[in-house]
Amino acid sequence: MKKILLLLFSLLLSFNSYAEVPKIISGKTVEDICKIADCDESLDIYYRQFYLSKPVNKVFVIDVLNNGKAIGGSYMGWSYPSWLLAKQDILAKCKKEFGSSNCQVLFVNNKIADIELYKKLTTISIPINAYKSGNSWKCKSGYKKSRDRCIKETVIPTNAHSSGSSWACNTGYKKVGSKCNKIYIPKNASLSGSSWKCNYGYTKIGTSCQVVPANATATSSGWKCNTGFTKDGNSCNIVEESMDYIEELKKIKELLDSGIINEEEFKKMKQKVIDNM
Repeated sequence: MKKILLLLFSLLLSFNSYAEVPKIISGKTVEDICKIADCDESLDIYYRQFYLSKPVNKVFVIDVLNNGKAIGGSYMGWSYPSWLLAKQDILAKCKKEFGSSNCQVLFVNNKIADIELYKKLTTISIPINAYKSGNSWKCKSGYKKSRDRCIKETVIPTNAHSSGSSWACNTGYKKVGSKCNKIYIPKNASLSGSSWKCNYGYTKIGTSCQVVPANATATSSGWKCNTGFTKDGNSCNIVEESMDYIEELKKIKELLDSGIINEEEFKKMKQKVIDNM
């Protein structure tokens, strides 16, 4: 029983495969072929004017290209003593005309002579990530057509623009994974590439820009008071000279003058006195 069912299923598949092949050619036969195969529009005109209505014995031969996906040209003849003579003669003339060994008989009289060739010419090759649509195919969602295949479509996120085969974030945004996030710019700062920098007169402290007070110098971590000034909150005040300060400097100067210390040592000791004020 199983063998009978398998045989019936096999026959059904074969029937379905050949169901699209017309038993007798018509005025639409070549037009239908050229909807799928690559062929010149004149092929259909010549077929309808110089072959379809002609008397038997007749043969329609084509120059097959691209493994049955294109037709380079055609050659036809009619009113032969027999279709075998027609076939031999027209095949030879086709090969001579096109200088090709790919000439094949498509029609004999009003029937399709080569069913496999007809199927090749009318079979739609559907690439990966595509589906059949009428006499052609379309790419699935998320893919776009690129010649004879479907390639992944580039999804451009919000606040981005196309750049070559990919995308780039707009000015003021930076790429984070597959998104473009707005670059945080604190007060008293301006955009710098994919980050920010403090405006003139301000220095970066953490994620903010703070003003550099008078008599101070900006540093990598904030600012420091210039020599002779001391930090008082957010300002730098001048150091008031005291008698102890002057006396210390005098002693250091005496050491320098007496040759006990050199100039470099004097500078270091002087700076230490200033820092300890």
